[in-house]
Amino acid sequence: MPDRTFDPTPRARRWLAIGAALLTLLAVAGLWYRTSQQTARVDDEANDPAGLFLASQAAGTSLAAVGRLEGLPLPCTGWLLDVGAPPAEPAYAVTSGRCVGISDSVTVLLDEPAGDAALSLRHFAPVTSAEPSPAVPVPVEAVVWASARWRDLAILELGATYGELAEQGVRAIRPVALPAQGTQVLVAGVPVDGIPVEQRFLRGSRCTIGATTDVLEQPWMLDDLRSSDCTGILGGSSGSPVFNPAGEAVGMVTTTTIGAGDDPACAAGRPCEVGQDGVRSAPDTTYVTAVDDLLACFPDGTFQLGGDCGLEDPAGVVAAEPQVDGAPPGSTVEVRLDPARPAPDAVSSVQGSVGSLT
Repeated sequence: MPDRTFDPTPRARRWLAIGAALLTLLAVAGLWYRTSQQTARVDDEANDPAGLFLASQAAGTSLAAVGRLEGLPLPCTGWLLDVGAPPAEPAYAVTSGRCVGISDSVTVLLDEPAGDAALSLRHFAPVTSAEPSPAVPVPVEAVVWASARWRDLAILELGATYGELAEQGVRAIRPVALPAQGTQVLVAGVPVDGIPVEQRFLRGSRCTIGATTDVLEQPWMLDDLRSSDCTGILGGSSGSPVFNPAGEAVGMVTTTTIGAGDDPACAAGRPCEVGQDGVRSAPDTTYVTAVDDLLACFPDGTFQLGGDCGLEDPAGVVAAEPQVDGAPPGSTVEVRLDPARPAPDAVSSVQGSVGSLT
């Protein structure tokens, strides 16, 4: 019997070496390359769902640490936050404050129970309908901190350690600074509005970061958000991480005008930009908040207020809510203090200028 052992020629060996080098390059490109190839489709219409991420292609990337939150007042997207903690420490996730039920501009939650809430990580679409989704369900133990007062954010403590999740192929996402205007990014989340239950998996699309703006979405006034042209942002997308090519989180989706219609009201679901020229609604615009400053709230891998952490302590919050109806900068607006809440002075109302209230 002839010897069929494969013995490549020098030319073949060169091609094999080139092929190996290409594979290495693709591995280094990681998340950015794979996500550009793996979306099943990205529709042209802003309010159409973005493309699905398939389990066979997205496993092993930062996308494994993004999932669907269930059991909270709103369906939302959450993601595993890398705080530099040892593997044995409890893991933390991040989402929007509105997702945990905050519907005003004064509440700051601290160490609240999360009920039966859970985060389904590695929430990818199967390759075929016969293949089950390899999701990793993780209980949410507590709402460690949450607010929509100037910032729409919630930090969740999970019922698993970083090490346990890493063993299941889920590694935490490192937060970094928002990039310059015009930078291309990737948004990934689990939208649910108008999507059949059997298709509610992780979806994503590329988009471009825009300018910094304040956003009025009564009853919320949100500071220093970044606009973007990210599409496919529907109900359930709040809390979606925004990635750079290295798979790091440069920000998080808070709100959008996609699907808001022609109603000019600056209300929940219909955010308006507040600028020097007044208040306006920007069509098909998605707003992103920074997340890199959150690392200062985990000095030893566990959540701590104070020090360099910029998040508010609820004990020091003055219960004041601005009554604004599209007032341009420089206008005088009324700010009423809630008499049922403790305030530093026995003052029933104060006056201030739009854009200068703190």
